[in-house]
Amino acid sequence: EEKSQGPERTEYGAVEGILDSLVIGAVNRILPHPTDANIMYIGSVNGGVWKTTNALSSNPTYPIWTPLTDKLKSTSIGALAFDTADATRNTIIAGTGRTSALAFRGGPLSGLQISTNGGTTFTEVDGNGRLRGLNINGVIKKGNTIVVSVDKADVLTFDNIGIFRSTDNGATFTHISGLYIPDGRSADMVVDPSNPTTIYVAIYDLAN
Repeated sequence: EEKSQGPERTEYGAVEGILDSLVIGAVNRILPHPTDANIMYIGSVNGGVWKTTNALSSNPTYPIWTPLTDKLKSTSIGALAFDTADATRNTIIAGTGRTSALAFRGGPLSGLQISTNGGTTFTEVDGNGRLRGLNINGVIKKGNTIVVSVDKADVLTFDNIGIFRSTDNGATFTHISGLYIPDGRSADMVVDPSNPTTIYVAIYDLAN
């Protein structure tokens, strides 16, 4: 019998100012739809990607949030983004990463999860194994070009941290740190909202 890996709501958790005291767990990424404020995605620390279509409702009907990735290899979400080349914003991409406060425990670092239909189905991509074991904390997608940032890895070497780029929609990835930017762990990565070809990255801990 198949069972979901994602979390269920917990009653009377350690919360403040929430009248019914219902909690779900740690949320690592929030992705609001740019043109429809009722649509929002979240990436949870160890519960996968979730979606709501009534984010603005003052009295939303249950279930408020729908889990989307419970049956994929990993539910540890370190990054979440829309494909900036998809004007409908139906294409979303998640990167697996462990961010739990409990010693960074979580699921396997299995790469990327891509949906082209608003989260109904996902394809798992690991760049022919290149992203396997890498802790992804940032992801940007523009058509067939995908850029990811990595701060940790199951096997920690300079080749396994920093910035990686694919130009074939995730089939293969190239480690570009040390070529165009300094080697080192990448703390975060964002795209310029006014110019999606410009990316800002934060690199730290160059010596380790």
